Amino acid sequence: GFACRDSLVRDTRKLFRSEDETTGCKMINQYVHLGKIGAGSYGKVVKYRNIKDGRLYAIKVLSKHYMLKVRVVRSETAMTDVLREVSLMKMLDHPNIVNLIEVIDDPNTDKFYMVLEYVEGKMVCDNGIGLGEATSRKYLRDIVSGVMYLHSHNIIHGDIKPDNLLVTSTGNVKIGDFSVSQIFEG
Repeated sequence: GFACRDSLVRDTRKLFRSEDETTGCKMINQYVHLGKIGAGSYGKVVKYRNIKDGRLYAIKVLSKHYMLKVRVVRSETAMTDVLREVSLMKMLDHPNIVNLIEVIDDPNTDKFYMVLEYVEGKMVCDNGIGLGEATSRKYLRDIVSGVMYLHSHNIIHGDIKPDNLLVTSTGNVKIGDFSVSQIFEG
């Protein structure tokens, strides 16, 4: 029951740091830094624009040194979790799941980058005034659709919560953050 993608996730082994000529903003490879989106336990998420296609991306920036040092269980480091997350996300292709585009892992640098589709809306929990019945039904349908897809491929997300449910500008919910997900066989 492994999932298949129409397009492969790019694996990039070389990191180039530069500056955008027009804005002066920092760049990594073809991505222009636009600002921090948030932070998690292992790193931060930053908004970038790709100069080749003009699209926005959310890039998870992680320190390999830190992740190799932090133990999540006796036999595993945080890096093990991240590599599991990447291997799972490389298989996934569903409209209600955040899409992994590229992994940048230059052996000569301490940083590990996960280039993800940018969800330009908000988190499900960001409304503040309540959703209403019709919106709640729509969101729940999207979440159930994404979870059913995962379960049909023997994947357990393990951390479904409002912070990991992102709403696109068109009102669709996408499930993100697969850092504690597991795949089961049989």
